[in-house]
Amino acid sequence: MKISTTKEGTIVALCDSELIGKVLREGKAVLDLDKYSGFYCGYDIDENSAATLRQTEIALKYAKSVNVVGSKALDFVKRMGYNTGGVKYISKVPHLQIYRAN
Repeated sequence: MKISTTKEGTIVALCDSELIGKVLREGKAVLDLDKYSGFYCGYDIDENSAATLRQTEIALKYAKSVNVVGSKALDFVKRMGYNTGGVKYISKVPHLQIYRAN
């Protein structure tokens, strides 16, 4: 997970670690996880650590946008209670963007 702060608000990026460095293509859709690896690379989420889960829960709750790539990351946000109905697939890899308008 990577947490970035911009003038527009906080952005949280979650990506399955094995996808970092890959370029996903399907039709005109391209998700370059090599060129933009810095956007996604942060720290691993330890689901056995209450402190890590609490920090992640807070980050997701207050994020202006959340970017999710990969089946493990998608399953994680589902377990955290987020609606994943808008998921798209690029080369069979799930990609979800959640935006909060507030």
